[in-house]
Amino acid sequence: MGGLCAVAAAFLPLANPVLYVLGSKTVKTRYGPRQRARSKGYGLGVDVFFEFVQHHSNPRAALMVAHGFMELLVSALVDANCAHAKRINSDKRNFTHSAKLVLLNELGTINHDWYKRLDYLRKIRNRAAHEPLFEVTKEHLAVHPLPAHLVGIREITSLSLDRQFIQRLHLMLGEFWNKHNKIFTSVFGPQRLSPSLLFPPDRSSPK
Repeated sequence: MGGLCAVAAAFLPLANPVLYVLGSKTVKTRYGPRQRARSKGYGLGVDVFFEFVQHHSNPRAALMVAHGFMELLVSALVDANCAHAKRINSDKRNFTHSAKLVLLNELGTINHDWYKRLDYLRKIRNRAAHEPLFEVTKEHLAVHPLPAHLVGIREITSLSLDRQFIQRLHLMLGEFWNKHNKIFTSVFGPQRLSPSLLFPPDRSSPK
């Protein structure tokens, strides 16, 4: 559960652990006092989304939260679709996140379009995690397309590249969750994420 560990280590101060059962494995995450106070009580899925929103002005931090949770969601799909899920999810050396994406694509659990998006997200995350400087470029916006009804909207296109990138990550997380909600809700939270959560009010002025 490297993704969950990344989220916990980077953003959740140590406190009493909260347990989530992923197949035959028990996943631990830790809520600090502020996170516990902010928790909506709907599960880790909603809490991670609210954690993500806290970093709306920091693309590197938002990327780390988004990818950390995406790793956990991918592991949940492996658990739900693979006969040897326990071995796959526990063997991080031979079954990396990249290998899990290939496996899920071959099984048809995620289609080729989603495979390309998730693999590109992985590559961006690795660059941001291992290089001292990270700057969002227009190419990074290809990580997830805007829905047709949002294309060309001035309030979106006038945002800085950082804000547009964070918005794409937000949409990506929400759409991936909703696409596989029957699996994710049994472990991490509500059946569907509401529009108010996917598109929280943005009161900051465009940069």
